[in-house]
Amino acid sequence: MILAFCLSALAALFPADLCQKADSLYESDRYQESISYINDYLPLVREADEPETLADLLSTLASAYARLGAYDLALDAQNECLALDRASGDEAAISSSLNNLAGICLSLEKFPEAEKLILEAIRHEEPLGNRQALAVRYGMASDIFAKQDHPKEAMEYAQKAFRRVMRKPVQRTFVAPPTKVDDIS
Repeated sequence: MILAFCLSALAALFPADLCQKADSLYESDRYQESISYINDYLPLVREADEPETLADLLSTLASAYARLGAYDLALDAQNECLALDRASGDEAAISSSLNNLAGICLSLEKFPEAEKLILEAIRHEEPLGNRQALAVRYGMASDIFAKQDHPKEAMEYAQKAFRRVMRKPVQRTFVAPPTKVDDIS
């Protein structure tokens, strides 16, 4: 009991370290190790009442499960993550979770569900104005529409994604033309 309390306290004190280690394992393609690591710490993070850390770990867990083709487990983890994100009211996190769920549904060929999820993700993301995140959401929507043989919608979202990636703020300066021949060098 004392050991569990101490581990719980550590989980509360070092949430960034837990997420960083899980992400590091995932990003180095060590998906099974990432899953094991996260599953070892999930009970402690739950007990420590760290919803943001829990959501981050669940998202990584879902991604690792998806990489290994364990889509049902990925859906469970990502749905729990989405519930935590909704409870927090963090629009960017909600959009990210919806995007991840759409990707899992796309892999499962549940196209109508994937479409519903990605369109909701876009509705959450657009007011935030994050061009990079919007490009990702629009790209996912394009993929989903393409898989459903809806080329018009797929192209529309592909173009939106492209515009978000390519659009850069342009600074325009006005330089008055010389007024006399002597001013031209």
